Amino acid sequence: MMDVEHQSDDAGAAGTHMVRVESVHKSLAQKHVLRGLSFDIPRGETTVIMGPSGCGKSVLLKHIIGLMRPDSGHVWVDGKDVTALKTAALSELRQHMGVLFQGAALFDSLTVEENVAFMLRQHRRMSQSEIRDAVADALELVHLADTQALKPAELSGGMRKRVGLARAIVMRPSLILYDEPTTGLDPITGRGINIMIRDLHERLGITSVVVTHDVESALFVGSLIALTEGGVIVHQGPPDEVRQSDVGLARRFFRPEEVPATANGA
Repeated sequence: MMDVEHQSDDAGAAGTHMVRVESVHKSLAQKHVLRGLSFDIPRGETTVIMGPSGCGKSVLLKHIIGLMRPDSGHVWVDGKDVTALKTAALSELRQHMGVLFQGAALFDSLTVEENVAFMLRQHRRMSQSEIRDAVADALELVHLADTQALKPAELSGGMRKRVGLARAIVMRPSLILYDEPTTGLDPITGRGINIMIRDLHERLGITSVVVTHDVESALFVGSLIALTEGGVIVHQGPPDEVRQSDVGLARRFFRPEEVPATANGA
């Protein structure tokens, strides 16, 4: 049983929300990055987080994973208060999360199979044949069958992203976090990653959180879009609703032709 303190039956309920962020403040290098940010991530949906550079999107992801602790406020994941979990309990909770980092974060000295199997070897009691089968299944899901023996240096940028995605799903998490999944990819490869994100969401039934600047990606993969600016969520809703919103940030992202050039650069 995980040791959780300060859990509220209301705020931390594990019912319809996979993640709940409540009044989170965080300052870094004397900059107030998150300013009482609050929002919910519904279970089974793909929520896209968008905002200008430096607005705290990646900082928010690190709070959900527990890599950062808020100065004040709380973050619940699947009903557990991440801000109050001790090391062992946080490690256990992370086993139910998959993360695709911006640069894929593969170990260059390991093969594809060893990279994908890394978490299984750390946290699962499985035979070598069971691990090989699980890795093969994960690679099949991201359309990289028979690449187990390759090293990251032998892969294209898109293939590295997909190996990172295979590693994120190999333990069959209930929550996957994507940090700028199409950054650095050409448009065709980026569209392929978007298709894969949506396909995995539908096939595995997982909750997904996608941080991106890519408007095409947000509209394609997201069932909900949350816009963040000034350290708070300024609007959240289905893509069509957010596209038509009169909120300034929504106009700058989705209808830039309506925004004066001086304001559009914000």
